[in-house]
Amino acid sequence: MSVKKIILINKYDATIYKKRGLKSLRLTVSPINGVRLSMPYWVSYKYGEAFLNHRIDFIEKHYTKATIISDNQIIGKQHKINFINKLGSNNITSRVLSNRIIIYLPIFHTIKDDIVQNYTKQIAIKVLRKEANEYLPKRLKELSLSLNFSFNSVKIRQLKSRWGSCDTNKNITLNLFLMSLPDNLIDYVLIHELSHTQILKHDKNFWLLMSKILPNVKSLKNEIKLFQPTFG
Repeated sequence: MSVKKIILINKYDATIYKKRGLKSLRLTVSPINGVRLSMPYWVSYKYGEAFLNHRIDFIEKHYTKATIISDNQIIGKQHKINFINKLGSNNITSRVLSNRIIIYLPIFHTIKDDIVQNYTKQIAIKVLRKEANEYLPKRLKELSLSLNFSFNSVKIRQLKSRWGSCDTNKNITLNLFLMSLPDNLIDYVLIHELSHTQILKHDKNFWLLMSKILPNVKSLKNEIKLFQPTFG
Protein backbone atom coordinates (compact mmCIF):
# COMPACT_ATOMS: atom_id res chain seq x y z
CA MET A 1 0.00 0.00 0.00
CA SER A 2 1.22 3.48 -0.91
CA VAL A 3 0.21 6.55 1.12
CA LYS A 4 0.34 10.31 0.54
CA LYS A 5 -0.78 13.11 2.87
CA ILE A 6 -2.02 16.39 1.37
CA ILE A 7 -3.77 19.61 2.39
CA LEU A 8 -6.93 20.46 0.48
CA ILE A 9 -7.90 23.92 -0.79
CA ASN A 10 -9.89 24.67 2.38
CA LYS A 11 -6.99 23.54 4.60
CA TYR A 12 -8.40 20.11 5.49
CA ASP A 13 -5.78 17.44 6.08
CA ALA A 14 -6.35 14.44 3.82
CA THR A 15 -4.69 11.07 3.33
CA ILE A 16 -4.71 9.23 0.02
CA TYR A 17 -4.20 5.47 0.01
CA LYS A 18 -3.34 3.42 -3.06
CA LYS A 19 -4.49 -0.16 -2.56
CA ARG A 20 -4.13 -3.15 -4.81
CA GLY A 21 -7.40 -4.90 -5.57
CA LEU A 22 -9.60 -1.80 -5.36
CA LYS A 23 -11.70 -1.10 -8.43
CA SER A 24 -13.12 2.30 -7.46
CA LEU A 25 -12.46 5.35 -5.28
CA ARG A 26 -13.69 5.31 -1.67
CA LEU A 27 -13.99 8.58 0.27
CA THR A 28 -14.58 8.59 4.04
CA VAL A 29 -14.79 11.55 6.42
CA SER A 30 -14.70 11.20 10.20
CA PRO A 31 -13.68 13.27 13.25
CA ILE A 32 -10.99 10.78 14.27
CA ASN A 33 -9.46 9.75 10.95
CA GLY A 34 -10.19 12.94 9.02
CA VAL A 35 -10.47 12.83 5.24
CA ARG A 36 -9.37 9.53 3.69
CA LEU A 37 -9.43 8.52 0.05
CA SER A 38 -8.71 4.92 -0.94
CA MET A 39 -8.19 4.32 -4.65
CA PRO A 40 -6.89 1.69 -7.08
CA TYR A 41 -3.13 1.43 -7.34
CA TRP A 42 -3.11 2.61 -10.97
CA VAL A 43 -4.87 5.96 -10.22
CA SER A 44 -2.46 8.89 -9.92
CA TYR A 45 -2.14 11.01 -6.78
CA LYS A 46 -2.80 14.07 -8.94
CA TYR A 47 -6.19 12.65 -9.94
CA GLY A 48 -6.94 11.74 -6.30
CA GLU A 49 -6.16 15.26 -5.11
CA ALA A 50 -8.33 16.78 -7.87
CA PHE A 51 -11.15 14.39 -6.91
CA LEU A 52 -10.98 15.48 -3.26
CA ASN A 53 -10.99 19.18 -4.10
CA HIS A 54 -13.96 18.57 -6.39
CA ARG A 55 -15.83 16.98 -3.45
CA ILE A 56 -14.94 19.79 -1.03
CA ASP A 57 -18.62 20.67 -0.40
CA PHE A 58 -19.31 17.07 0.66
CA ILE A 59 -16.21 17.08 2.87
CA GLU A 60 -17.15 20.37 4.57
CA LYS A 61 -20.65 19.05 5.25
CA HIS A 62 -19.43 15.86 6.94
CA TYR A 63 -16.11 16.93 8.46
CA THR A 64 -15.99 17.76 12.15
CA LYS A 65 -12.64 18.66 13.64
CA ALA A 66 -11.75 16.07 16.24
CA THR A 67 -12.02 17.46 19.75
CA ILE A 68 -8.94 17.39 21.94
CA ILE A 69 -9.20 16.13 25.51
CA SER A 70 -7.07 18.46 27.62
CA ASP A 71 -5.43 18.28 31.03
CA ASN A 72 -7.81 18.90 33.95
CA GLN A 73 -10.86 18.36 31.71
CA ILE A 74 -13.94 17.02 33.46
CA ILE A 75 -15.25 13.70 32.13
CA GLY A 76 -18.87 13.01 33.00
CA LYS A 77 -20.02 13.94 36.49
CA GLN A 78 -17.25 12.59 38.65
CA HIS A 79 -13.85 12.43 36.98
CA LYS A 80 -11.11 14.89 36.18
CA ILE A 81 -8.48 13.77 33.68
CA ASN A 82 -4.74 14.40 34.13
CA PHE A 83 -1.79 13.65 31.88
CA ILE A 84 1.55 12.78 33.51
CA ASN A 85 4.84 12.11 31.73
CA LYS A 86 6.45 8.93 33.01
CA LEU A 87 10.19 8.45 32.67
CA GLY A 88 11.41 5.09 31.46
CA SER A 89 8.10 4.05 29.94
CA ASN A 90 7.54 3.21 26.27
CA ASN A 91 3.78 2.67 26.50
CA ILE A 92 0.75 4.82 27.29
CA THR A 93 -0.97 3.53 30.43
CA SER A 94 -3.79 4.73 32.64
CA ARG A 95 -5.31 4.52 36.08
CA VAL A 96 -8.94 5.24 36.94
CA LEU A 97 -9.69 6.38 40.49
CA SER A 98 -12.98 7.33 42.11
CA ASN A 99 -12.81 10.90 40.84
CA ARG A 100 -9.74 11.02 38.61
CA ILE A 101 -8.39 9.54 35.38
CA ILE A 102 -4.60 9.53 35.08
CA ILE A 103 -2.98 9.02 31.68
CA TYR A 104 0.73 8.21 31.89
CA LEU A 105 2.70 9.24 28.81
CA PRO A 106 6.19 8.30 27.64
CA ILE A 107 8.31 11.44 27.43
CA PHE A 108 8.35 11.29 23.60
CA HIS A 109 4.54 11.76 23.44
CA THR A 110 2.45 14.91 23.90
CA ILE A 111 -1.22 15.31 24.78
CA LYS A 112 -2.15 16.28 21.22
CA ASP A 113 -0.62 13.21 19.57
CA ASP A 114 -3.31 11.17 17.78
CA ILE A 115 -2.24 7.97 19.54
CA VAL A 116 -2.58 9.68 22.93
CA GLN A 117 -5.97 11.20 22.12
CA ASN A 118 -7.37 7.94 20.73
CA TYR A 119 -6.19 6.03 23.81
CA THR A 120 -7.54 8.69 26.17
CA LYS A 121 -10.95 8.74 24.47
CA GLN A 122 -11.23 4.97 24.81
CA ILE A 123 -10.60 5.24 28.56
CA ALA A 124 -12.98 8.20 28.88
CA ILE A 125 -15.72 6.30 27.05
CA LYS A 126 -15.39 3.43 29.53
CA VAL A 127 -15.72 5.88 32.41
CA LEU A 128 -18.76 7.57 30.84
CA ARG A 129 -20.37 4.20 30.15
CA LYS A 130 -19.94 3.17 33.80
CA GLU A 131 -21.36 6.46 35.06
CA ALA A 132 -24.25 6.26 32.60
CA ASN A 133 -25.16 2.69 33.54
CA GLU A 134 -25.14 3.59 37.22
CA TYR A 135 -27.21 6.78 36.89
CA LEU A 136 -29.42 6.91 33.79
CA PRO A 137 -31.61 3.76 34.21
CA LYS A 138 -32.25 4.68 37.85
CA ARG A 139 -33.13 8.28 37.00
CA LEU A 140 -35.34 7.18 34.08
CA LYS A 141 -37.29 4.88 36.40
CA GLU A 142 -37.71 7.67 38.98
CA LEU A 143 -39.10 10.04 36.35
CA SER A 144 -41.37 7.40 34.83
CA LEU A 145 -42.93 6.66 38.22
CA SER A 146 -43.38 10.31 39.17
CA LEU A 147 -44.89 11.20 35.77
CA ASN A 148 -46.93 8.00 35.38
CA PHE A 149 -45.13 6.80 32.25
CA SER A 150 -44.12 3.23 31.49
CA PHE A 151 -41.33 1.84 29.33
CA ASN A 152 -40.22 -1.65 28.40
CA SER A 153 -36.42 -1.52 28.54
CA VAL A 154 -33.49 0.88 28.57
CA LYS A 155 -30.08 0.50 26.93
CA ILE A 156 -26.98 2.69 27.17
CA ARG A 157 -25.03 3.17 23.95
CA GLN A 158 -22.57 5.52 22.33
CA LEU A 159 -24.61 7.36 19.72
CA LYS A 160 -23.09 9.72 17.15
CA SER A 161 -25.74 12.40 16.84
CA ARG A 162 -28.78 11.64 19.00
CA TRP A 163 -29.15 11.91 22.76
CA GLY A 164 -31.68 9.12 22.87
CA SER A 165 -34.45 7.24 21.08
CA CYS A 166 -37.64 5.29 21.77
CA ASP A 167 -39.15 2.65 19.49
CA THR A 168 -42.74 1.51 19.01
CA ASN A 169 -42.31 -1.15 21.73
CA LYS A 170 -41.30 1.45 24.33
CA ASN A 171 -37.66 0.39 24.31
CA ILE A 172 -35.52 3.40 25.18
CA THR A 173 -31.90 3.91 24.15
CA LEU A 174 -29.82 6.59 25.88
CA ASN A 175 -26.51 8.09 24.81
CA LEU A 176 -23.71 7.66 27.33
CA PHE A 177 -22.63 11.24 26.53
CA LEU A 178 -25.69 12.40 28.47
CA MET A 179 -23.39 12.27 31.49
CA SER A 180 -21.60 15.31 30.07
CA LEU A 181 -24.78 17.43 30.18
CA PRO A 182 -26.10 19.55 33.06
CA ASP A 183 -28.65 17.71 35.19
CA ASN A 184 -31.62 19.71 33.89
CA LEU A 185 -30.78 18.75 30.30
CA ILE A 186 -30.36 15.09 31.24
CA ASP A 187 -33.88 15.17 32.68
CA TYR A 188 -35.12 16.95 29.55
CA VAL A 189 -33.83 14.11 27.35
CA LEU A 190 -35.20 11.41 29.64
CA ILE A 191 -38.62 13.06 29.77
CA HIS A 192 -38.45 13.52 25.99
CA GLU A 193 -37.97 9.79 25.46
CA LEU A 194 -40.58 8.88 28.06
CA SER A 195 -43.04 11.13 26.24
CA HIS A 196 -42.37 9.11 23.09
CA THR A 197 -43.82 6.07 24.86
CA GLN A 198 -47.17 7.83 24.46
CA ILE A 199 -46.66 9.89 21.31
CA LEU A 200 -44.01 8.62 18.91
CA LYS A 201 -43.94 11.54 16.46
CA HIS A 202 -42.67 15.05 17.10
CA ASP A 203 -46.06 16.55 16.34
CA LYS A 204 -48.09 19.28 18.02
CA ASN A 205 -49.51 16.88 20.60
CA PHE A 206 -46.04 15.65 21.54
CA TRP A 207 -44.75 19.15 22.30
CA LEU A 208 -47.97 19.97 24.13
CA LEU A 209 -47.38 16.96 26.37
CA MET A 210 -43.76 18.03 26.92
CA SER A 211 -44.80 21.59 27.80
CA LYS A 212 -47.24 20.31 30.43
CA ILE A 213 -44.39 18.50 32.15
CA LEU A 214 -41.71 21.12 31.47
CA PRO A 215 -43.16 24.63 31.11
CA ASN A 216 -39.71 25.86 29.98
CA VAL A 217 -39.42 23.18 27.28
CA LYS A 218 -38.66 25.73 24.55
CA SER A 219 -35.64 27.13 26.37
CA LEU A 220 -34.40 23.62 27.19
CA LYS A 221 -34.80 22.62 23.55
CA ASN A 222 -32.65 25.58 22.51
CA GLU A 223 -30.12 25.06 25.29
CA ILE A 224 -29.37 21.46 24.36
CA LYS A 225 -28.48 22.57 20.83
CA LEU A 226 -25.33 24.12 22.34
CA PHE A 227 -24.03 20.65 23.19
CA GLN A 228 -22.84 17.77 21.03
CA PRO A 229 -22.46 14.08 22.02
CA THR A 230 -18.67 14.20 22.02
CA PHE A 231 -15.79 15.39 24.18
CA GLY A 232 -15.04 19.08 24.51
